[in-house]
Amino acid sequence: MNSLFSGNSFLFNRTIDALGNALSSGIGEVHIDIVTNFRTFLEVVQCGNFSAAARKMHISPSVVTSRIEQLEWNIRSSLFERSTRKLSLTDQGRRLLPVAQRIVHDVDDAISSISGNTNDLEGPLRVQK
Repeated sequence: MNSLFSGNSFLFNRTIDALGNALSSGIGEVHIDIVTNFRTFLEVVQCGNFSAAARKMHISPSVVTSRIEQLEWNIRSSLFERSTRKLSLTDQGRRLLPVAQRIVHDVDDAISSISGNTNDLEGPLRVQK
């Protein structure tokens, strides 16, 4: 079993506590926005650290951390190797990267095509001499 999710893991206990608090607060269900978590993952990869991604996304670093933890919980694996000076993708993170990019791109395309906010030109073209 991945040490990230073993019973004595800090992340495991923190995630279980968060889920327990959400359920006991009367919410009834825990809704995780996976696309938002993918977007956050992509920003962290692009920026190279959680703090820079948080600044770029105009959210707190703790929100970035929570979203990445939710994503790691969903896939049952660590996405980043973290140290005080370096952040790098794990093998699972490298495998998830193209999938997350494709999903976010597809969702953005679907939303823009439905809302009519495409950058593509449409309609008849008339050429005059």
